[in-house]
Amino acid sequence: CSSDLVILLLVLIIAKRPDSLTTPQLYIEDETVFFKQNYEQGFHAFVIPYTGYYCAIPRIIAAVASLFPLEHVPFVNNLAVISLTWGLLLWILLVSNLPQRIRIGLAFAPLVVPNPWEVYHIAASFQSWLPYGMCVLLIQEPSNGIKKAVENVLLFIAGLTGP
Repeated sequence: CSSDLVILLLVLIIAKRPDSLTTPQLYIEDETVFFKQNYEQGFHAFVIPYTGYYCAIPRIIAAVASLFPLEHVPFVNNLAVISLTWGLLLWILLVSNLPQRIRIGLAFAPLVVPNPWEVYHIAASFQSWLPYGMCVLLIQEPSNGIKKAVENVLLFIAGLTGP
């Protein structure tokens, strides 16, 4: 796959909601639950279930964002979600062992479908991308070695994040 496809993925991700970088703000649970609990309770927030799940990825994002000055927290939060989304789609495009045309289709499909109802670039909504990645894991040939170990760790974290 060419570097043009890699860059196009990022451009399409950002194009879904460019205001998340130009006028960043925390939204829904990112502010009222994850950042607030991290700010008030620190590491203990990681073991507090929210809606029946530990929400590991939004909590990790909140913990990292809280290392920055308060005025930069929304930008760091949104940038982290954009990076994770790009990382997931890059994994599908470049690393999964599916045929190339299927990898390209799977990587771009969620970005080219018009979907005004999905909230993009929000940590609390990132869990909606995780089943997509897990489905790709299920349809690809089994991995081995370090790749399998990394995939298992990611599956574990995804399992702690949500449904």
